[in-house]
Amino acid sequence: MAKNTYSAKYRAPGRMLWEKFKAIKGDGFLAEGCRYFLTDDDEIIHFPRESEVRFGAERTDVIQRQMSREAGQPVQMVDR
Repeated sequence: MAKNTYSAKYRAPGRMLWEKFKAIKGDGFLAEGCRYFLTDDDEIIHFPRESEVRFGAERTDVIQRQMSREAGQPVQMVDR
């Protein structure tokens, strides 16, 4: 997996099995009422907003690196 990607798994409502995705470089919500993952090869994966999502621990590191790059200086996450 690339340094600027992370993994996640999701389970659609009413489903028992989890589906895992690797090499995610972004995620979010769309106005149409669904969530999405943007993969490293620019594929967009849509799934229901009500789905359960579990992100890998590396997601925080990727977001912190992206924020630091955009800010032009180191950004530190605060634990709460």
